[in-house]
Amino acid sequence: MRRISRIFLILLVINGLAVFAPIPATRAQSDCSIIQLTNNSIADESPQIDNGQIVWLGYDGDDYDVFFYDGETITQLTDNSEEETEVRIYDGRVVWQGYDGDDEEIFLFDGRSVIQITDNDTDDYTPRIDERQIVWYGEAGDDSEIFSYHDGAIFNVSNNPASYDYDPDTDGGQIVWTGSDGQDNEIFFYDGWNVINLSNNDQEDLLPKIDEGQVVWETRESDDIEIFLYDGSNIIQLTDDEEYDLNPQIDGGQVVWATQNLRLYLYENGKTIELSNHEAGIYIADFEEPAISDEQVVWTGETEDGTEILFYNGSTVSHLGNDHLSGYSPQIDEGQIVWLTFMGEDENTSEIYMASCGQS
Repeated sequence: MRRISRIFLILLVINGLAVFAPIPATRAQSDCSIIQLTNNSIADESPQIDNGQIVWLGYDGDDYDVFFYDGETITQLTDNSEEETEVRIYDGRVVWQGYDGDDEEIFLFDGRSVIQITDNDTDDYTPRIDERQIVWYGEAGDDSEIFSYHDGAIFNVSNNPASYDYDPDTDGGQIVWTGSDGQDNEIFFYDGWNVINLSNNDQEDLLPKIDEGQVVWETRESDDIEIFLYDGSNIIQLTDDEEYDLNPQIDGGQVVWATQNLRLYLYENGKTIELSNHEAGIYIADFEEPAISDEQVVWTGETEDGTEILFYNGSTVSHLGNDHLSGYSPQIDEGQIVWLTFMGEDENTSEIYMASCGQS
């Protein structure tokens, strides 16, 4: 494939942050080893990966079930007439949201069997998992609360009957979520002992993500959306422009986000670089959340060849080619990438692909 490479040495300063744009880009295919993981007659969607193990949802025409790849074998974890959603994996344990015939509940596959974590008469949503706990939000009377499951017990973390708390994320036993302070949405942080209002302003703060005690989120101002970072001590405004900055993700102190004008940026140590490169024909697609792990980034991008999975290895951008089939919903964990590809015009023919990529 034709190779295009451009390096820009333009240095901008925005709010005291050094901004280099864009990164050197290549249209060449990556050196990653790619395999097709599934080959069936159902729609495979929403893949997630951790330590070489993968989970996803498979639609059989009636409902979605949970599938698990342990590195060697694919196992179907659920086989029922109800709907499973929001599947996540950590260290061989899988969680998901499922309908039990009455309401939405939280389920866990602990490596041996499936356990129903919640069993109540209210809805429980969006489970997330780390090495210590499972977190989710559940209806509680006229509001909702953030709950945690660890050591065989369920705890009410937010415990605020005046607030609607939702959209949790967890890492290392710490939890973040979006909650109302009575006037607008704020970002709340549980450090293992106390609950702290991180944003504490008169604007809408949404979509928090946490990694190693650092938190990123969106703040919706009057005419745009900006990205903020709590670095464990201070709150830093990463963007200050007149466009929508969307879907921030964080890993190891690095933050990646998309923009309304189809660009993608990466922040690290006070510097921001652009990973997309419009002059080289590399854009993002549909504002889909980018994914970041161990200084590497993947996202769904638009190129001259169509919708593809684009991969930043720490120095250059390339594409994960699979016979020019469209790629969507990429996730990455320490150089291993998973995504779905539509095998034709029929959306019921999507399959899961996996790539192993070396470090830069």
